[in-house]
Amino acid sequence: MTGLQRTIIDPRALDRASKAVAFRNSALPEKAIRMLASEVIVRLADRFPPVQPAVTGQPSEAEIAAFADSLLSAEPEAGLSIILGLRDKGVSRDDLYMNYVAMAARRLGERWDSDEIPFTDVTIAVGRLYVIMRALRPAFVPVNIDAADKRGALFASAPGEDHTLGVTMAADMFRDNGWNIDLQVGLDHEALVEIVSSHFYPVIGLSASSERMIVPLSRLIASIRITSPASAVVVSGELVAIEPELATIVDADGALSSSVDAMAEVERLIDL
Repeated sequence: MTGLQRTIIDPRALDRASKAVAFRNSALPEKAIRMLASEVIVRLADRFPPVQPAVTGQPSEAEIAAFADSLLSAEPEAGLSIILGLRDKGVSRDDLYMNYVAMAARRLGERWDSDEIPFTDVTIAVGRLYVIMRALRPAFVPVNIDAADKRGALFASAPGEDHTLGVTMAADMFRDNGWNIDLQVGLDHEALVEIVSSHFYPVIGLSASSERMIVPLSRLIASIRITSPASAVVVSGELVAIEPELATIVDADGALSSSVDAMAEVERLIDL
């Protein structure tokens, strides 16, 4: 890996996303895996709309097809290698996303819809695309965020979660310690993603209380990772004690089991 490549790759995000994708593909029911794959394809396509060749150096159809094929190949890191090679050649972050990642997502979606490739192959390819997107997190970290904005966070209950006392108390505690907290409870998936897309939150804290929330939480975090790649995402609530590997499963940056842990962990994340 070259010096430039090391500056645009977040190894922790790469490792965490890879483990999350592997777990989901092996442990979740097919219905959940299909939903997550569709979520990634749709969010990538919506976030990075097609552009005209006159605006940027749009790659050829053959180049997009080759990148999409690399995601389906026997080599797990073939797609990432292509992206890193393009970055070494000076291709901008926006062009990588709009002209390669998003367009490959569309191609995979089209090939899935037309039954050109089976669901099992789509799962592998979309998982690799998600990992690439997560690995490129440093490209989206704001460079001029001031101290006040840095201590801003969204705290929310996961979609479908009925227990909201814990996240409300956590919001109050953080406010008492100088944080600017946007508290949202009782919202559905689309409403939460819309809020995340409208404002940059350095930290997003999500609360869940039972095992039935693992799939909705995984879907929500996948959408957040695409909508706001630079945000740190932490999970809390009774589900943390029920499932010790929750952070790995849902691709969160941390799992918080107590108020003391929460404050220390969130402070650490904003200093990374």
